[in-house]
Amino acid sequence: MGIKTINIVAGGRYTSELTYSALTNSGYDVRIYSSSPKKYFKAVPSEKITFVPKIFQIAQKVLRRRMPRFLHDFDAGLFDLIISKIMRPADLIWGYNGNSLMSGKVIKNNGGGYVLDRPCPHLIVQADIMRKESGKIGYPYAYPTKRGIRRFTDEYEICDAIVVPSHWTMGSFITKGVPVEKIHYIPLDVNPSQKSGSNAMPMKIGNGELKKEIRVGIVGGSFLRKGIIYLLRAVKILNKPDMVLYIRATESNVTQHPEAKTLCEELGVVFVPYLDDINEFYQSLDVFVLPSIDEGFGMVLFEALRNGIPAMASKNVGAIDGLRPEEEIVLFPAGDEIALAQELDRLYCDQKLRKKIGKAGQEYYQRKVNEVGRYQRDVGRFVAKLTEK
Repeated sequence: MGIKTINIVAGGRYTSELTYSALTNSGYDVRIYSSSPKKYFKAVPSEKITFVPKIFQIAQKVLRRRMPRFLHDFDAGLFDLIISKIMRPADLIWGYNGNSLMSGKVIKNNGGGYVLDRPCPHLIVQADIMRKESGKIGYPYAYPTKRGIRRFTDEYEICDAIVVPSHWTMGSFITKGVPVEKIHYIPLDVNPSQKSGSNAMPMKIGNGELKKEIRVGIVGGSFLRKGIIYLLRAVKILNKPDMVLYIRATESNVTQHPEAKTLCEELGVVFVPYLDDINEFYQSLDVFVLPSIDEGFGMVLFEALRNGIPAMASKNVGAIDGLRPEEEIVLFPAGDEIALAQELDRLYCDQKLRKKIGKAGQEYYQRKVNEVGRYQRDVGRFVAKLTEK
């Protein structure tokens, strides 16, 4: 299979810019087909993007309310159908899961290849985790429709390869019987271009005296998937008057859960609005926690490490690949507020340990920065191997 032209089909933006850069730097002629407006692509020439809007995706943003699953399915199907009719001929399609079934079939029927990009776990594995979690904490979750499941799983079946960014995601495909040789592990790069924070909420007060509270923070608005309830419960268990929880998310996303609402009020949780520079948030913290129930990757973990903040994460976070437990990160089982509280208490009580893990995590990040381009290299090598077949 000789590959010169590649179409990226993404029902959104996702990591398509990074993939575009990796493929163009490897000498391929690449075009993106996306439902995200061209203005959101900072590193891709506008003439290399074809914009095809999703009707209900736009309605959701305008109305500021989530659309039912079946409308998302309609959006994805219509988007894919339009792309399959208007896209240029290509040697390979790099499609994002759930949005590229018909487009992939067209390319394959014309003798091309089909690579499927899936940052998150296998849809059924992910949905089962979320349904179980929904019942466990009493929070609504809309299980994928039969049509949606069929679209995703058909893509898994007909594609030539599935690209995943973490062992957490890879394992989910293996458990569903997808052949190991079909799954390709290509971790994402860190983002070295982040600007430095201005420390809007400074670590010190007065004449250099250490601030009087221990600030614990989390970034993410998906209440169920991010496991926010367990962090709230853990802080409640510890009952430390000087421990304050900061959440970088929309308050209503958290407080619509009755228990979470009560805990937020009792604990005096601080909700941080949108910041132009997210480093301002990280640099204000003493500990960063990512207690996700399901996290295919989790770039926010790297953002915390970049700022030298000691980080904690559940074992269901993909970005922990390569990080040494107790050296560069503190790990705990997902969905276990007692274990989370115990580990958080260790960091609370030991400032030297916080500094040690924060420094080691930042050094890890710097080593990753020195490896920037690895994703580009690995993508280039991966596509070159497809050419050999």
